[in-house]
Amino acid sequence: MAFVPSPFCLDTDEDVFFPRSRSDKSATNESPARAHEEEATPGGLSNEEDAAGGLGRHLGVFDCTMMIVGRIIGTGIFSTPSSILESVGSVGASLMIWVLGFILAFCGLFVWLEFGTMFPRSGGEKVYLEAVYKKPKYLVTVIFAVNAIVLGFTAAGCIVFASNILVVAGRDAGPWVSRGIAVGVMIFVTLLHGLTPRLGVRVMNVLSVFKIAILLFIVVTGWVVLSGKTHIQDPRANFRNAFAGSSNSGNDYATAIFKVINAYYGWHNVNYVLNEVKNPVRTLKIAGPLGLGICAVLYVLANVSYFTAATKVEIRTSGVTVAALFFKNVYGDTAQRALSVFVALSALGNVMTVTFAAARVNRELAKEGIPLPFGNKFWASTWPTGKSPLPGLIIHAIPSILIILGPPPEVAYPLILNVAEYPQQIINLFVVLGLFWLRYKEPYLQRPFRVYSPVTLLFLVAALFLVVAPFLKPTNGVGDTPPLPYYLYCLIGIAIISTGFIYWGVWRVALPRMFGYELVPRKEVMEDGTVVTVFSRSKSGEDGREESTDIWNWSIISRYISSNTIFSPMSTSEATPAPAPKAVSFARGVIALLSIWPALRVAVTENWGGPDASQKKTWLAGVIVDAFTENSSSEAPDVEYVEDMLLQIMEDEFDCVLEDGSAETVSKRIVKIWDVIASQGDAVIKSEVEKLEQEADKAKGKQVQVVQGAAEDPEEEWSGSDDESEEGDSGDEAPKLLPAQAGKPREEPVVDEDGFTLVQGKSKSGR
Repeated sequence: MAFVPSPFCLDTDEDVFFPRSRSDKSATNESPARAHEEEATPGGLSNEEDAAGGLGRHLGVFDCTMMIVGRIIGTGIFSTPSSILESVGSVGASLMIWVLGFILAFCGLFVWLEFGTMFPRSGGEKVYLEAVYKKPKYLVTVIFAVNAIVLGFTAAGCIVFASNILVVAGRDAGPWVSRGIAVGVMIFVTLLHGLTPRLGVRVMNVLSVFKIAILLFIVVTGWVVLSGKTHIQDPRANFRNAFAGSSNSGNDYATAIFKVINAYYGWHNVNYVLNEVKNPVRTLKIAGPLGLGICAVLYVLANVSYFTAATKVEIRTSGVTVAALFFKNVYGDTAQRALSVFVALSALGNVMTVTFAAARVNRELAKEGIPLPFGNKFWASTWPTGKSPLPGLIIHAIPSILIILGPPPEVAYPLILNVAEYPQQIINLFVVLGLFWLRYKEPYLQRPFRVYSPVTLLFLVAALFLVVAPFLKPTNGVGDTPPLPYYLYCLIGIAIISTGFIYWGVWRVALPRMFGYELVPRKEVMEDGTVVTVFSRSKSGEDGREESTDIWNWSIISRYISSNTIFSPMSTSEATPAPAPKAVSFARGVIALLSIWPALRVAVTENWGGPDASQKKTWLAGVIVDAFTENSSSEAPDVEYVEDMLLQIMEDEFDCVLEDGSAETVSKRIVKIWDVIASQGDAVIKSEVEKLEQEADKAKGKQVQVVQGAAEDPEEEWSGSDDESEEGDSGDEAPKLLPAQAGKPREEPVVDEDGFTLVQGKSKSGR
């Protein structure tokens, strides 16, 4: 009877489970988008496994829209217009730059929408880079992790909040008072999101609505000023001959575009948290354009309002933000102080939205098994509430606090802010390049949203421009961080990305070669339900071949439990939930018991089942798990049924007949571990499974002696335990194996309606 593989294939070089190639797609009737999802993460986490743990899907369209608004509207709209006017020289050119930024921002949004709807999982660019640049494995993951953890701080918003609060208080405090307030803001936001996540989302929404209200107030005030019913003299003066004085320098426009695109940046904020979004594909397609559209319209109209209340000379020479000048000219000095409250709350809202998303990204990186201090499982957890990733929030807070307390503000602080922005521009460039590559390489993938190629090409040009423009010499020749070279922050950003290459090389290449081990991934389900990838070290065997630890195989079975793909094609309907922790524990126990069984070890080692014998072993484990998990506990297979199954499969698939009694012993232990898992608590289950896995580890190094022919003592049983053998024995007791009789008629394979060959097992009664 032919061996029936899973609808997946095992890549033994990479130790990952990946879908069939394009030519096999029709045979499995597999959804192309679903097929690609399985290999979108190096750790092999499915969408359901990746979304496990935490609050679940609790963010709706309104929450996501406000999250985008809160991320985009920070403090830039209150200050950036004056610097853009300074760069381009005229009101007309300034407004055109804001409209161009609006268009480019939507182009970027559409690129992220296509990726986000193809891969609706948390992580943003991490997920998209992993889906495109798959080899070397984990390289882009580590590079992205270095950028996200080292440069993913929100110090600027905290400092802006502190300085504006001091202005409102009327105090000219020293720098350490301002820094102390900024650190307090960072700690407050971390604890709010970490301990009361639902309240944190509500506060974010309130602050985002408040930001919209502030900008609407500025826009309406500008309309009133334009009507001529205020004390402002000639409010339309700036719009006559609006392009007079426009700059002729390409660098000036490049600088202005760079600043405007950064002011719109944040359209992708929801892409970082899609595991917590209800109906993520639909929600993303609505919230993305809606959130960015609200901000873009308000930005352009707010700029118009600014130019109604002050002349170009005032805006360029006042020494205050353009919003402060606007409020002073229209409402007086008291209103200017009130603006400080608005700016402080806007900065606080920005810190909250950025921190919320960054914590989820840090958690996704930890779930992939990236080596972090104290182990990646802690950082991937939702400790202590089981609902929010406080460890991920702490990862984000640490660099933010260091930046607040560390550098002096005169030169180092602007430099650090520029350094934090530049690597992200490089990442964005590779994301949009990856979209073109993915369309070429895998055009059959289902795309719930597809952006027009000219739009993608336009954003590609913009992304390339943002990477190259900082190297263009500015008009003053020094940039905004004198006396440091204007291009220094670009070089530092590139060096940080290069650190990711070095980190990956040491972790994945240098250390394994130096100490002679291979990093073998496996999945673990933590107490809060989070599924995380962890690595074990596998040593080389004495014959020079890498010994298989089978430590990854149980995750393959757990994926089978969740998708039921051993005997049937993968469904194109919505994916089923991730397997329960107890089901995964049973799968681990089965894998361990099969690894201990000398008869099966010999059959696999000697390739009695053919070149795919090791895959048959994995398939056998899947058959056993299927037999138990498809029935209720009261109807679970008994020892006789499992023994018959093992004997039949050993004969049919490995061409050997067992008469040593070991199949019965293995069957008893399989039924026993099922009973333990079905009736005992988590602590007992964990202990029993770990004992089996330790037993399997001990069995790896033992040689199994093979005795072919009739067994002399058919009553002798293999104990299946790791008890010490008699003195002088160096290997396991030889299993009594008999080759299958050549003349024995073989049953014809039975093929189901989907075209899959089924294993013909006996009924539980033995008939």
